[in-house]
Amino acid sequence: MARVRVKSDRERDSMPHSKDVNDNPENDKTESKESKDVADDKAKRPSSIRIFTYIVFLMIILIGSVFVINYYFSQDSTITPDDSYHYDTYKFDRIGNYWYTDLIFSTNDSKLVNLEMRYDPKSLLDIEVDPDLYDHFVKTQGFIITADPTLSGVTAISMMHLNRIIGKEFGLFNYPTFAAITDDHPGMGDDTPVFDCENATPQYKVIWLGVGNDTEVTYNNNCIKVSGSNETEILRSTDRFLYEAMGIMNASETPTIEVP
Repeated sequence: MARVRVKSDRERDSMPHSKDVNDNPENDKTESKESKDVADDKAKRPSSIRIFTYIVFLMIILIGSVFVINYYFSQDSTITPDDSYHYDTYKFDRIGNYWYTDLIFSTNDSKLVNLEMRYDPKSLLDIEVDPDLYDHFVKTQGFIITADPTLSGVTAISMMHLNRIIGKEFGLFNYPTFAAITDDHPGMGDDTPVFDCENATPQYKVIWLGVGNDTEVTYNNNCIKVSGSNETEILRSTDRFLYEAMGIMNASETPTIEVP
């Protein structure tokens, strides 16, 4: 069982603006009319859930891809796993195309989670991860998940997977999470936020998904780069990052692997 150090409730649920996260206004006085305009603007602003749905939908439509995302369905205890092994203290079972393990999340009330992942830890040992990634991950108020809008629905799956585990949908880490794109793109709409690593702050770290020379997970200046040599490799590095964040894998330690 994992002992995961996570914070419980986060009070800041509003989407930070890329032009504001690095600014420190010296004068916070506003006229009543300006306050009303800001309130009206916030009321019209789409929620983070709608932004996630909008971005993922458009990314898939742009490439003409159709994916069936089969995450977090109830596991039938009578099913015989196709493959099983122990990774340190965690037992992993493969059923169909997915891997499952049970772990305890140490939130306000310890929660047993039957975790479903696309890849198992043993298959991700070749991916290099910043050894201090976990410490950086837990020291923040929220995350902005951003990707190149020209990438396909494969990367959109990674964004959704990150949001589900890190965000509030399943009550695991409960971080406020927001979707963004790295560049303006036709058809994305004026309300789609644009963020890159240069917009990252200690309060709102950026998780950047993209294609690079290597499949790896790196950290620099409040930005976590989840890179892959292609988009399928981004799926692998996403799972590797999540295993590190959940305490299942540790970049600084050699695991014990036992096959029945």
